[in-house]
Amino acid sequence: MKAVLLSFVCPGLGQIYNESYWKAPLFIGAAGTLGYFVLYNNSHYNDFSDAYDREKSANPNSTKLDSLKSWRNYYQDNRDLSGLFLLGVYVLSAVDAYTDAHLFDFRYQKFDVSIRPDVDKLFNPAVRVRISF
Repeated sequence: MKAVLLSFVCPGLGQIYNESYWKAPLFIGAAGTLGYFVLYNNSHYNDFSDAYDREKSANPNSTKLDSLKSWRNYYQDNRDLSGLFLLGVYVLSAVDAYTDAHLFDFRYQKFDVSIRPDVDKLFNPAVRVRISF
């Protein structure tokens, strides 16, 4: 449970706790990138929203209103979509941390699959598959 809680604090911390060090930069990078996109799109949304409000109060019949409204909606949609993907990274990180913690002590044996051509006594070609545990 500690790995899951660490993943909700910051994606990648649960993977570090589980000693899956190679996964941590993937989750941290994805969360950082999506966090940047949320902030970037929110900043542009606020700029276009303020410009739209100023233009609407100064001149309600302006031709610029449609363009400003379109850009405002564009950045709002991108902000919301980036936030949804960021939430997905948090959930995926927590699920991966839980699964990895659950299987941390799992020991496995070597699994040998060998394929080799074989010719029997009557010269009939064959392929045998041998699976060893």
